[in-house]
Formats: sequence, C-alpha cells, structure tokens
Amino acid sequence: EQIVTARIGYHGSLWRVRVPATGTKRIFITSTTTNGNFGGIKGADAFCAARANAVGLGTGWSALVSDTATSFINVTPAWNWTTLNNMNGATVATSMADLFDNSIANAINRDESNTVR
Repeated sequence: EQIVTARIGYHGSLWRVRVPATGTKRIFITSTTTNGNFGGIKGADAFCAARANAVGLGTGWSALVSDTATSFINVTPAWNWTTLNNMNGATVATSMADLFDNSIANAINRDESNTVR
C-alpha cells in the first residue's frame, strides 16, 4: 500500500493506493518463543526479519501482527500477493479474505527453517 499526498496551494489530500497483487509470498511461524513484548509493530517486524535472516531467507519479511491502534492490514504489505504458501510450498491462501475466512488450505505450521512445529 502506497500513501500519496497531493497538495495544491494550502489544501492537501491523502490517498491510500493499493498496488496490484504480485505473485507468491511465504509465511512461517518463528522457531523461537517470546513473550510478545516487541516494543510495537516495528519491533515485531525486526524480530521476524532477524529469524528469516538467521537462515538466509533474504530481506522483506514482516510480522503478521496488529496492536490496539492499528489493524495488521494497515501495517504490513502482506496483502500484496496472489498466493500465500507455507515454507514447504503448500498453498495456505489465495487472498486476504481466504486467509481470514477460518478455513485455510494448508496449515501455517512450519518455521523459518521449514521444520514442522
């Protein structure tokens, strides 16, 4: 999601623009446990990225979390995909609605190293 601000003279407008979905994303649960006190959503993203980096998964990982002020869909670009796979390559969902309809196709039960948890 891109946030665009246009200002003409003294007046400005803010739009949220969704970029078309782009391909397949992966999802994992972390291999380590935590008390959940990340110091906010950015801290959770850093924790997730560190777990991914520890096993060489590359960059761009973010946590699937929210807080009392912000829904997860407004926090992370995770919605920008056409297929969401677990770390074994099995399709979990094909849309955000599918992910949250209480009936996912395959379990999110693998960690960043592809170990079943």
